[in-house]
Amino acid sequence: MKWPVETIDTVAEVNPKLATADRPDSDEIVSFVPMSAVSEETLSISAQAERPFSEVARGYTPFKRGDVLVAKITPSFENGKMALAD
Repeated sequence: MKWPVETIDTVAEVNPKLATADRPDSDEIVSFVPMSAVSEETLSISAQAERPFSEVARGYTPFKRGDVLVAKITPSFENGKMALAD
């Protein structure tokens, strides 16, 4: 069977923006997942931290339950760090 070739943006949302309605208040506690907590062996999150949204609002990519997390920097990406946010 031959599969059609598509670009990633035609089959998935890549880094979607956080909708204003979904944006937490600056003092609201949110989950934070450091790369050290993402296992390249089990493709899961081994631990998460909690931080005020104001600490992670800039410089980090927001995600929600059901998203596939993929490292975007070397060497984490090359090591296959990815997980399903459950």
